[in-house]
Amino acid sequence: MSMAPPRIVIQTPAAESRFSRGFYQVEEDALYVPLYPARTFFSYLDSDLLSLQTDNQGQLVFLQLLLPRPNWIANPSIAWPDVSLTADVRLLDFRNQLPEIGVETSPDRSLVRIAFASETEAVAYRLTETLICEVTPNARLTAIWIREIEDDRAAARMAAWRKGMKEGQNGPPETPFRRREIRG
Repeated sequence: MSMAPPRIVIQTPAAESRFSRGFYQVEEDALYVPLYPARTFFSYLDSDLLSLQTDNQGQLVFLQLLLPRPNWIANPSIAWPDVSLTADVRLLDFRNQLPEIGVETSPDRSLVRIAFASETEAVAYRLTETLICEVTPNARLTAIWIREIEDDRAAARMAAWRKGMKEGQNGPPETPFRRREIRG
């Protein structure tokens, strides 16, 4: 028996601007995607390979893909969808299992599409500049797109990005570390 993709509610346009970034944790062979402004974790939808963490209203706050990068299927023709409509997407299912997923990537591994179902009819909505979701006509999440994925070690770049967001920047800091001046 195959599980259905998660049910969602969509509000367009999005009421607020949100930001996200993909960080591939090299030591863990896992992709982490935090969203900002951050919200308090409430629930999740997950499987052995993917976890979608939400706040108490069903809004995505964190995505974790545990499938190692060598297992992503490289597709030279994969292309970021041309989407202009922003959306506030809320997941309706809580603490349920996600269906099996397929993961496609660009040859340089900077773009990923996580598919829950092979739907030919789907509309794409932009959650952030680096995160898109595809939705079926019957309000099911069929795929999530993530771009601008960068390698990270010990979550240092992710921590620097979050700090930059809290300090009011519109994106990740230019350099993930501050350099100390050494005077002699």
